[in-house]
Amino acid sequence: RLKAIWDNQLSILDLYAESQLVNTKNMILAGKYDVANDKLNFNVEVNRFPFAMVTPFVNEYISDIDGKISGNIQIKGTSKEPNLQAKLKFIRAGFKVNYLQTFYSFTDSLFIENNSIRIDKLQLNAGRNSFAWLNGKITHKNFEEIKLDISLDAHNFLFLKTEQTDSSYFYGTVYASGGINL
Repeated sequence: RLKAIWDNQLSILDLYAESQLVNTKNMILAGKYDVANDKLNFNVEVNRFPFAMVTPFVNEYISDIDGKISGNIQIKGTSKEPNLQAKLKFIRAGFKVNYLQTFYSFTDSLFIENNSIRIDKLQLNAGRNSFAWLNGKITHKNFEEIKLDISLDAHNFLFLKTEQTDSSYFYGTVYASGGINL
């Protein structure tokens, strides 16, 4: 459902949109865009929104995306420099890293704070007794000039599970323990 109201005098677009899957309102977007002053003011509520909806944007790198996302996203600022604030909870989420042929699952939160994406001790599972703790921040300037400050603390973690048919240069199964800092 989509409702849009245009105020011609003030040049303001008032939007309300919602999506519903299986009797659950999965996403509600409400807010205004002041066109004359280029000001955004939107709130997006997601409730058990399918994580797989990101597939078209990342399918070159990851696949078999599963799970749900719940949380709140605030979009303010301008169309050229939006300010995003969000707390998103991933529920029974998972994905396969295509290059490595490994499937990882997790249930945890991700925080977006104007020009940064923060992960606080997310447990990434790669099978029975194979996991890693992911911690850190990705900073950027409007998704340019990206800087990583991420650590991974692996415990018998499955890093690689490829066959000769996946790559003739390297293939096999690799488990490792230790720390990685990016």
